[in-house]
Amino acid sequence: MSDFLRRPVDIRYKDDPAFHVLVDTLYSLIDQSQYTPTELREACHLAACMYEWKHVRPLLIDQKQPFKWNI
Repeated sequence: MSDFLRRPVDIRYKDDPAFHVLVDTLYSLIDQSQYTPTELREACHLAACMYEWKHVRPLLIDQKQPFKWNI
């Protein structure tokens, strides 16, 4: 993860135009009573999960290390 993404969100809001637009868009959806904050959080979480499901990373196994089951 880049150092830029680790910055506090208020600094990112000021410095990153794309992040600024995203926050303003989400804020307007709440302000216009189209969605509740909880609905937006759930939608963002679902979108992130959907992205992960479609971009499955291969499981890399080091053949030099014996496989250990985490049970």
